[in-house]
Amino acid sequence: MRIASIDVGSNSIHMVVAQVESDGRFRVLDRAKEMVRLGRRMNGGRLPSEAMKAGLRTLSAFRMLAERQGVDRFKAVATSAVREARNGGDFIQRVHDEVGLRVKVIPGREEARLVYLGVRHAVDLRGDVTLILDAGGGSVEVILTEDDKPAALHSVKIGVARLSEQFV
Repeated sequence: MRIASIDVGSNSIHMVVAQVESDGRFRVLDRAKEMVRLGRRMNGGRLPSEAMKAGLRTLSAFRMLAERQGVDRFKAVATSAVREARNGGDFIQRVHDEVGLRVKVIPGREEARLVYLGVRHAVDLRGDVTLILDAGGGSVEVILTEDDKPAALHSVKIGVARLSEQFV
């Protein structure tokens, strides 16, 4: 089976296309990234219209790219900017109506858990206490592991784009 995993972040939208083997392993076939800056200049806690349009264009292009590569399943999540925006639900509905993708808005703790799973897939965490930090545009995920298990999962609203907009 071929899958596309899409991360709708505050700063950028990422997609990974992978071939999933019968034993559960997967092989990455393609990656795409576009700086959309959904969370930039969220006046009144709303996603800007131009940023939403850019997000819709990017998601449409990513969907076409994935379909050309024979993707069977799409899994799309949205994080900090969409999660916090007063019009985040409107954006998710537009993605469904205009692009045909179902995007799930995930809480910060789930975002941290997914970061942990990705790191665990790439790095052997057994036997050590490990601190994992994932600095995104709208939030930073902080994960503490003990012998390959997550001991603490946190999401803190101090992302790179958020801080630079506020202080730079």
